[in-house]
Amino acid sequence: MGIISEVKCGRCDRRYSGFRSRCPYCGARRNKRGKHADDSDNSRGKLIVGALLLLILIVAIVVLIVTSLGEKAEKPASSKNENIVDVNDDEVTTVPGNETAPGQKEDTTIPPENEKKPEENKQPEVELNSVTLTYNGYALEDLDFSMSVGETLKLDYVTDPEDTGLKAKWESSDQDVFIVKSDGTVTAVGEGTETLTLTVGDISVDCIVRVN
Repeated sequence: MGIISEVKCGRCDRRYSGFRSRCPYCGARRNKRGKHADDSDNSRGKLIVGALLLLILIVAIVVLIVTSLGEKAEKPASSKNENIVDVNDDEVTTVPGNETAPGQKEDTTIPPENEKKPEENKQPEVELNSVTLTYNGYALEDLDFSMSVGETLKLDYVTDPEDTGLKAKWESSDQDVFIVKSDGTVTAVGEGTETLTLTVGDISVDCIVRVN
């Protein structure tokens, strides 16, 4: 059944398209409604059926378009950092080219710039020949001198060779009689006779201090 209805010519009884106003066979003019081919033909029904088919086709096309767009939107974005991995305490996995053995942690400790190696903290090895106690630039020949309680004097020393880089250590055998500071300053605090000891490197010099 076609969408366009056919009519039958009233003169020659032949059928032709309802769009024509005359019979293509005998040239007779069609009546206002024409003589339809069959009473059962319903042009309105045919038009409705054609419109439904066209609507179904449009809906199918729209569904296909929406489905294809949805599939594109659901595709996950590719990760740019494919080499990034989780790192835990037991296993280390790195980017190729920077391998680290499993379970081994990289030592990132940066030593302080001013930290010296144990060897550098050692005093320079100098061959020291002698150490001499001095007072006001003169050597204490007798290594024995007297002081009064409350009196203070400054002792010094010289070494051979002179520039050794070694530190001096001053000691008092009894600080109740006299005390001595790290710069060689001696202060008498009580009566008595005790020993002052100066040590430089591996050489020590003893001096008697009498306080009265």
